[in-house]
Amino acid sequence: MKLCILIPSLTIDDFAKLENSIRSTWLTQNDSHSAVYFYYGTGTGEKTFCIGDQIFCGSSEGLLNLGHKTIDAFQWVLENSGFSHLFRTNLSSYVDIDGLCEFIKQLPSERVYTGKLYTDYAFPFISGAGIILSRDVVELIVREKYHWDHSQIDDVALALLLRENGIPIHKKKLRRVDISKPTDIQKVSLHYRVKYETDRNIDTIRMRDIHNSIISRKT
Repeated sequence: MKLCILIPSLTIDDFAKLENSIRSTWLTQNDSHSAVYFYYGTGTGEKTFCIGDQIFCGSSEGLLNLGHKTIDAFQWVLENSGFSHLFRTNLSSYVDIDGLCEFIKQLPSERVYTGKLYTDYAFPFISGAGIILSRDVVELIVREKYHWDHSQIDDVALALLLRENGIPIHKKKLRRVDISKPTDIQKVSLHYRVKYETDRNIDTIRMRDIHNSIISRKT
């Protein structure tokens, strides 16, 4: 089992702070040596390229362009990384990478689509903050990319595409803890969500708090 993690971002200062918060916390606990990349849209239409841990896609930025950007990033990692499973998360997430690897070892090698389940929509789908996909499913998404509905938010569009191609949500789900108050940090999980819409600087503080809590539990 080899894991690849993709994190969509933007090339602006506020997002760079969130990226660096991730690099200085949960990315330091990557004993499994999983490949981790942040990815961006350049809007140039040119071929996707990578510098260090940053993937630059030719597609444009914007909420409804996130699908284009994600498909470009999927295609790049398929061509350049020998992963067996992929975890698409976001900048407001803290991930226990090694714990996530152990979780994924319990999953099949094919036809995997899982994460945190949302059921308050017309159909169930996996939250875009943390989607686990097996390599064959990533290949299917890239192969069927022209059938992606870009009028939908990306996690819904991805779910629609997989439903149309007979890929069900796997029965084993990933538990996520959403941090709404400081005491939530004490809850044990492999995936935490720390997004504060009114002040993203709080994200970086909570990220560090979660990190310190997890390190203390492991020592």
